Amino acid sequence: MRVLLALDESECSREAVESVRRLTWPTGTEFVVLSVAPTRFLLSAEYYVDSMDIDAAEKAALVAHEKVAADGGKALEGVSGPVRTVVKTGDPRIVILEVAKSEHVEMIVIGSHGRTGLARLFLGSVAAHVVTHAPCNVLVVRKPRKE
Repeated sequence: MRVLLALDESECSREAVESVRRLTWPTGTEFVVLSVAPTRFLLSAEYYVDSMDIDAAEKAALVAHEKVAADGGKALEGVSGPVRTVVKTGDPRIVILEVAKSEHVEMIVIGSHGRTGLARLFLGSVAAHVVTHAPCNVLVVRKPRKE
């Protein structure tokens, strides 16, 4: 079995890693840990980034996502089978699906921020897009709500 674990720097992703660690996987399950750094367009759309600083912001985002993938991969060592990390740039909704197809994964694990209302409308939902368009099963992990 091959599983794609899609991560970002959020608490939801940390919860997804912990969920994967707690679950029982078939012996030899391979994990592909993916983190997607935003492109120039996404950086400027999601955050205010001065055009003079966009190269620096893009580099910083790539470095941050390399760390996210490396930390996620390290956390999964010994869970089942081999662990490989992948860092890409682009729109996470699209890149996650492309990697899932190219890697022939049987499951995608992704965290969900649980946004609703206007926040979901303006920020979108990567998890919802992946669930709707994935070529395989998707496990969506939600951060436990504080009562």
